[in-house]
Amino acid sequence: MRGFPLVVCLVGCGGTETPPADAPFDAPTAPFEFTVQTTGSPRFRLANPFLFTAPIGAQFENENELLKLMPNHRFDDIAMQFVSATPHPPPYDEEEVDALPSSGLLTGNVFSLADWTPPKAIGLAVMVLPLDDAPDDVTADGTVPVIPNSEYPLGSSATLEREVDGQRTVVDDEFTSELPAASIISADHVGYSHQNFFYLENSSFLQDPDRKGTYYWTVNLQTPGSGGKIELSAGPMYVVP
Repeated sequence: MRGFPLVVCLVGCGGTETPPADAPFDAPTAPFEFTVQTTGSPRFRLANPFLFTAPIGAQFENENELLKLMPNHRFDDIAMQFVSATPHPPPYDEEEVDALPSSGLLTGNVFSLADWTPPKAIGLAVMVLPLDDAPDDVTADGTVPVIPNSEYPLGSSATLEREVDGQRTVVDDEFTSELPAASIISADHVGYSHQNFFYLENSSFLQDPDRKGTYYWTVNLQTPGSGGKIELSAGPMYVVP
């Protein structure tokens, strides 16, 4: 992967194909929706994906802006991800959504070109959580339901596609990363209580920076432990003049 794998922040770093700059643009008409497809038996689930924009910097150097969506967290330089700084109990499903009103960050699915012009970026946020029947075990948040270390390293990949006349073209597919087990943070951590994933894009990584249009995200998470896989499809994301 080229670029900055902030995970639990994953970021894109360059397009693969570029539709014509004068391709027709569909005005925003549809709400943001998502589907989740599960293959096998992964021991984690996804919750509450949403889009937002933040002044994270041209090279995503201002990652602390994302802490506005994650009270009680910090960035761990060894694990290269956000982890709990202050133990806090579940449920975590609404953690980021509940933080939005006080974050000052714009959310929705309609953004301006300025919203993904550096220092700003548009992001897809996703919560990764234990299964509802997960056993309790030792985590950074105490003894709570856990995504076990056996599910790691967790492979993550994503694509961002632009839709023109009903046809989608990949504009960025370089969101690949591999996430370590919780034991890299502390040897006694049996797993994670939750993880905050962010997939970020700005125009400096696109071949054509003046890219208004309609976009869709696809995210894949795959574990070597259970062999399970989850695919998230989300959109539309509109970028308007």
